[in-house]
Amino acid sequence: MSVAEYVRALLASDKLGPQIRHHRCEPARAAVYAESRLPWPAAIRRTLEERGLSGLYSHQALATDHIRAGHSVVVATPTASGKSLIYNLPVLERHLRDSEARALYLFPLKALAQDQLAGLRRLVSGWPEEARPTAALYDGDTSDHFRRKIRRDPPTVLISNPEMLHLALLPHHEQWAPFLAGLSHIVVDEAHTYRGVFGAHMAGVFRRLNRLAAHYGAMPSYVFCTATVGNPGELAASLSGLDLLPGRQPPVVVDQSGAPQGARHYVFLDPDQSPATAAIDLLRAALARKLRTIVYCRSRRLTEAPLRAGRGSWPSGGGRPASPPIVRDSCPRNAARSRPAWPRASCWPWSAPAPWSWASTSAGWMSAFWWAIRAPSCPPCSGAGAWAGRSRSRPWCWWRARTRWTSIS
Repeated sequence: MSVAEYVRALLASDKLGPQIRHHRCEPARAAVYAESRLPWPAAIRRTLEERGLSGLYSHQALATDHIRAGHSVVVATPTASGKSLIYNLPVLERHLRDSEARALYLFPLKALAQDQLAGLRRLVSGWPEEARPTAALYDGDTSDHFRRKIRRDPPTVLISNPEMLHLALLPHHEQWAPFLAGLSHIVVDEAHTYRGVFGAHMAGVFRRLNRLAAHYGAMPSYVFCTATVGNPGELAASLSGLDLLPGRQPPVVVDQSGAPQGARHYVFLDPDQSPATAAIDLLRAALARKLRTIVYCRSRRLTEAPLRAGRGSWPSGGGRPASPPIVRDSCPRNAARSRPAWPRASCWPWSAPAPWSWASTSAGWMSAFWWAIRAPSCPPCSGAGAWAGRSRSRPWCWWRARTRWTSIS
């Protein structure tokens, strides 16, 4: 069943139909291509051809033209409209012309940073080894060894997040002098997340970055990317503070997408009951028709309710599981696993011998304690410091329940 048939059934439903207040359908839109003002280098043209791209969408061509001219831009186009190419192509072109040029990519989530790192590496996978730009992640998971290595030899593209920029890079700018001196592009993805008090703090961080870049002789261009903000120009100007710098202009707004788009249905629902109940009804109806569905919720509790309710309607054909997995335990050792057979066991190592045959003896308890404190995949249980108890023979694990102690004896 198609989405249009699902919406028609929804409008005709005796239960949900009267709750619908508005329905609008936007027709499908074909792609709009445009030529760049200046030709791209041969290496980049071959890269685009290898990816099956015969040309750039109109918003991609317009935005890259501004970036290549040294202007800052804010791109506010829908999701999956090719915003990654908008900043990757100018950065690669600058690297081909100047190997000392550097770029800073900021993402609010680690998953986005990992995805963009993999995408950038795929983009230049066909280049010779000596011509490829280097890229590295610099976040909380980066070890001290690799942090020192990155500071000594900065990569062409440094992928990080606002917290690391504020805490690790700007306060120790002397150690980042080569990187800041060659900084040419600053990419800020998901710019709509920088609003309110957090946005005010980020505006201060970007102003510090501007002062340090100017101190080391750099004048980087900003590339803001967002898909869900109504005033992109005002937001980008307030964040970057470029209008306060002499000779700098606020970011140019690019908000007319040339990417293709399928038909979209907008349905506004005023539920008679709670929003969670309405979401569960809509989810069950969609899963019964085997439609791929995403439900956005405001909290984890609201996320689990539709998931549990939709288990009975989960499509079982096509190799999909009969029901979606639900993590029932907060301990990473027991996550997505069935409950062990021994009573009240929280963090027993799965590679250890079965404890129920010998755990009643004092020697067994000492062995069980030794196995538990060396369990490598449960971070809090990887050291004896994570354990405490009312007696030496009754250790406790605080990872499984944050607000109460849980005895493993």
